[in-house]
Amino acid sequence: MLNLRKKRVIIFDDETAILTLFKRRFAQRGYEVLMFQEPVICPVYEDSSDTCENIYPCADLMFVDFKMPKMNGVELLEHQKQRGCKLNAKNKAIITGYVVEDYMTRINDIGCALIRKPFAFSEISSWLSACEKRIDLSQRLGIKRKEMRYTTDIQILFKTDKHDELLEGDIINLSTYGICLKIYKPLIVGEVISINTNLPNSCQSAYVQWIKKIECDYFIAGLNCCSTNISP
Repeated sequence: MLNLRKKRVIIFDDETAILTLFKRRFAQRGYEVLMFQEPVICPVYEDSSDTCENIYPCADLMFVDFKMPKMNGVELLEHQKQRGCKLNAKNKAIITGYVVEDYMTRINDIGCALIRKPFAFSEISSWLSACEKRIDLSQRLGIKRKEMRYTTDIQILFKTDKHDELLEGDIINLSTYGICLKIYKPLIVGEVISINTNLPNSCQSAYVQWIKKIECDYFIAGLNCCSTNISP
């Protein structure tokens, strides 16, 4: 029997409320949800001259905030199109609370959707249904990270969004937008943890992307920061 993977969505947005909304809604639809406050995983964001070297698309759906530090969402999707992004532009959307009428011709040329904030998730359900008809779950996904990870040994205190109990863990490596955490109680993929310890990357809360049991007495979890306050 063919082992089909989960659908994957990537969201780039610096608003915690947007990330929380998408995480919950897409998790309910059976998606793997990857969330970033800035699209550091995309090679054309760090350097617009880079060609995407991924053989496979990074996701099945992508949502990009219009306002970002290095380039706006329209510019990012234009660079992706020019540099060989493997994800169909029809399955991408720009989300914005700004007036972008001057960009409408460029948005139409890209072929992506435009979603205006604030919005109800039901407002984009028909577009999502159309996107999902284009998803091939037998196709592999690939992703390359541009961010540097640093080995650390930092003990943290944290709580999950499921329980109020204060837990302990050890960060074994971190990047600007991610954490690898050693813990002694299993977390659940999709959980959001609130961190009570000040970290070098200023991560305040994080989404559990994956978890592995290493030995009988501890686990390793990969976390994506979904609420940071990074100094320039």
